Amino acid sequence: MSCAEPQHPTVEEEPEFSEPETVSEVAPQLPPLSEGVILELEVDLSQAKRPVLVGKTNLPDGTTIMTSVQGETSDFLGQDRATVKNGSFRVGPFGPASGLANGEYVAGATMPLPRLQSESVKAIIGQNGENLKGPLVKRDALGATVSVDKGFQIGNEAQIEEARGDQQQAVVEARAVLRDLRDLVQKGRDMESLRDRNNQAKLKECGEQMRENQAEAENLRSRADALPKSIAFDLAVAAGSMNRCVSCLPRATESCDIAESSLTDAEDVLQGQ
Repeated sequence: MSCAEPQHPTVEEEPEFSEPETVSEVAPQLPPLSEGVILELEVDLSQAKRPVLVGKTNLPDGTTIMTSVQGETSDFLGQDRATVKNGSFRVGPFGPASGLANGEYVAGATMPLPRLQSESVKAIIGQNGENLKGPLVKRDALGATVSVDKGFQIGNEAQIEEARGDQQQAVVEARAVLRDLRDLVQKGRDMESLRDRNNQAKLKECGEQMRENQAEAENLRSRADALPKSIAFDLAVAAGSMNRCVSCLPRATESCDIAESSLTDAEDVLQGQ
């Protein structure tokens, strides 16, 4: 879901509050749908750190648009649905009454699959979106969707830099947790030779290693849970499997496999940071 280079409107820490404007009853002058889909998105930041998304489109009136605001430097994710009327839509405000945290965000608007649209809309765009064209249109076996993103910022430059710094520190800690969890997975696998219920000496040694390793697993789980979910969700999932991975149970290595899979996903996320 991408378009042109994101623009970054900013809002000062204490902007004046104003009531949201209503969507104009006059349709914006846009080219016909036959010339390609237009879906434009702006972010209204006049409501004290609570963004309102304003869109213009040549998709037919009645089209359902799914909208979102997601934090790039925070865990915030807000979603809402809008309906096109006179070529426009407006949705929000997003965030708690106190406003969103300072930092960077991405707003998004998506026309979902045609099968989720009304019959009157499908009559224009096609049952599977076959009448839609242009760079914003994405197709798969289920039909066509239309998406656009727009980046924006909340806070002054110093506040935004602070938020970026906090995010980078979280990424550094997440990579450290990832490394330590991988080491612990290997310890769990190395315990397999001790999971012999016919050998009491081995079981005793297994129990000693289990207690030590499970204490480490709990510590890593706490560290993972303290990180922003946007970068550490898979780490937390992996950490949740570690107690069994480093246990003396007969099928403990299956939990190690689950943890390893989640760690691979976590690494993919962190590579994008």
